Amino acid sequence: MLRRTLTIASLAVIVVAALAGADPSAFAPAGGLRPDEPPPPAPPHLRPESADARALAAELVARSPTAHALVDRLDRSDVVVYLRYRAFTSPTFDGRIALLSSTPQYRYLVIELPCIRWRATDLVTLAHELHHAVEIADAPWVVDARSLAAHYATIGWLAGRDAGRSQFETSGARETAVRVSRELAAETTRTTHERH
Repeated sequence: MLRRTLTIASLAVIVVAALAGADPSAFAPAGGLRPDEPPPPAPPHLRPESADARALAAELVARSPTAHALVDRLDRSDVVVYLRYRAFTSPTFDGRIALLSSTPQYRYLVIELPCIRWRATDLVTLAHELHHAVEIADAPWVVDARSLAAHYATIGWLAGRDAGRSQFETSGARETAVRVSRELAAETTRTTHERH
């Protein structure tokens, strides 16, 4: 009741000030947006779930123009991608992307990467999986497991099955991995030459 009373009282002050010719924004509550202020930036659509995952994503975006463009594309889409490390039973499993859920406003995906691996492998694998996330972002009809499988059966191929789950691959994701690998190698070479 106190909050409601304060809100009504604040509104009354603004109305009285407006009628008296004063600038109503001068009476805006502390911490609130003034009419001439831009709204706060939207939260990023790539959302790492740990400090290690956050550092990996930041390094990839900083070092690879291709990965930076993929993340920018996701930020303009209805797809939100969580990134996390996970222990996998197969030591040859590089990573995966899965559809968690969808709402009328957003579709939620998760990229899972194996825990202990070389940093360069993680960077390239993340770029590969981000490409898959953009493939899903570009297909607004993908809203569940069935439509996801149908989409990948159309744009890619069945690469295998694991624990009853279909695994798909696309040429675009593979090409992204190669491109990002080259960008990272060139960036490393350039940095090394600059030091000497």
